[in-house]
Amino acid sequence: MTPFCVRDPDHGSHGRERLYDLLRTPALVCAVLFAAVFAEAQTDTLVVRVCDITHAGGFIDLTVYKNDSHYLSDDSFVVCQRLAVSGTRTYVPLVLPAGEYAFVVYHDLNSNGTLDANLFGYPTEPLAFSRPFRVTFRAPRFNEISFLVNKPRDTIDVMLPK
Repeated sequence: MTPFCVRDPDHGSHGRERLYDLLRTPALVCAVLFAAVFAEAQTDTLVVRVCDITHAGGFIDLTVYKNDSHYLSDDSFVVCQRLAVSGTRTYVPLVLPAGEYAFVVYHDLNSNGTLDANLFGYPTEPLAFSRPFRVTFRAPRFNEISFLVNKPRDTIDVMLPK
């Protein structure tokens, strides 16, 4: 006799099938509830591959923004990550719900935690965005650098200027 087999005297050796029938219904209910709960909160993994890191040392700072209303303000970011530089390429994994995002990444060469700029406000440390944008006399608008997260797994390559 197997330890997980229920013997049903009325059905002879069909007790195992009856046990499976009993277990199948709660398992199905649990599976449906589990799927319903996590369907709304589905998150996707985005890997940002920061390439062309030319200076050893310092940190890669990546800040992700969700919407246009408070884009680039200090309190409106969704995710902010700081990783030590180790080589010419760094991978930053992000887990984000589906939606529209934009990010800013820079190489903090002197490890002071801020993006350094010259007298005119032009960045002096390597700076890049989630989509190609050439920094001129203004910061990019959210819609100029935004992207959609809608795949279970995706990778974005960002090239830091030299």
